[in-house]
Amino acid sequence: MSLTPEDRQAYRRWLIEHDLQAEVADAILETMPPFDWSNIARNDEMQERFDAVDRRFDAVDQRFDAVDQRFDAVDRRFDAMDRRVDAVEGRSGRSNTASTGSTIGLDTSTLGSARSKTG
Repeated sequence: MSLTPEDRQAYRRWLIEHDLQAEVADAILETMPPFDWSNIARNDEMQERFDAVDRRFDAVDQRFDAVDQRFDAVDRRFDAMDRRVDAVEGRSGRSNTASTGSTIGLDTSTLGSARSKTG
């Protein structure tokens, strides 16, 4: 429950009635927050919340680690597939580069003959 201005005045009057000077009563009331004291977090409550957030981040980090391990496994599988393809191409005496180069050469010569016919 927060203190209303009327509540503050009532406390001030009570303090003055109990032999405190007005300045002292005002100083006491100025130190009182304008809200309920139960809304103020204690250090241990804040630490509990920080610890909870840290635990949540740790769980997220563990999930990322698991995803990283899965990506590593996929990379290893691709590497194994690349080695197999390289081995098959090595047995057949062809490579992707040679195959691609001859295809490009064929396309270029076809373009050159098409140009000479039109030009």
